Amino acid sequence: MNQMQTCKLNQWEKSDRFQMEDFDNDNSRLEAALDALQTTIIMLAEERKAFTLKTGTRPLKASCPARFCGSIVFFKVVFRLLSW
Repeated sequence: MNQMQTCKLNQWEKSDRFQMEDFDNDNSRLEAALDALQTTIIMLAEERKAFTLKTGTRPLKASCPARFCGSIVFFKVVFRLLSW
């Protein structure tokens, strides 16, 4: 069995035997990454709100998550969370 590079999720070949703990471990990794991502997005939203209240201006237009916190920053955060 191989593992994917970024998240270390299992990647099976036809000859591999499936085991429940492999699926459980993958699900735990995904759950942890999604939880960390949600926490980071909430933190960024709070920072954006504080900036708006402090300066009276909005830093970026919030029509999607990538524009919400700047596409480069957003994708760096996602990459870090998924490659822990």
